[in-house]
Amino acid sequence: RLGFKGEEDLGGGLKGLYMFEMTIDVDNGGFGSARDTFVGLGSNFGTLRIGQYNTAYKGVSIPTEIFGDTIADFTANGFSGETRQANNIGYTSPTFGGFKLGLEYSTGTETGADATQTNPMNAAVTWSNNAFYVAAGYYDYSPAVTNILETAMKVSAMATLGGFKIAATYEDQSGDGNTVVTDTANLAGMFTMGNHQFA
Repeated sequence: RLGFKGEEDLGGGLKGLYMFEMTIDVDNGGFGSARDTFVGLGSNFGTLRIGQYNTAYKGVSIPTEIFGDTIADFTANGFSGETRQANNIGYTSPTFGGFKLGLEYSTGTETGADATQTNPMNAAVTWSNNAFYVAAGYYDYSPAVTNILETAMKVSAMATLGGFKIAATYEDQSGDGNTVVTDTANLAGMFTMGNHQFA
């Protein structure tokens, strides 16, 4: 991965944000697909971003991915919305009492395997403190390959107690007329001892 990001103080408590990140395809000697790529504005009232980036819905379960980008990453096993939404505009609120809200809308992706015919939208709310994390999200879209409006709802939670960490995520996906119904769940735990982690 290769990327550039930064921010610029615009005065009055307002700052400009930017990020451009891509994959490096070593096997084929070139650059791969774009990752988070956006511009935005941030202030004490929250952050507004426009571009392609991880959605608030995807972010619901990111803190609970104990195995991260490994072959055991649960997000590769049937969970919906685990992509970066293109042509996206989104707002993320500041944190109030541990709560944070994310709301996003897109014109959709017109080509490729993720092509959509509707205007995807998603929303998420999270709460966290030093020991606990709880989040919920909603996502709807219509893949061009099926032309069926699909919705997904996800809840995720994690507890950190000393060296122990336990995390759980559940998602319900459904389609028009209940033609597509998928329930996916994941439970994981980890124990940290010194420089070693057992999961």
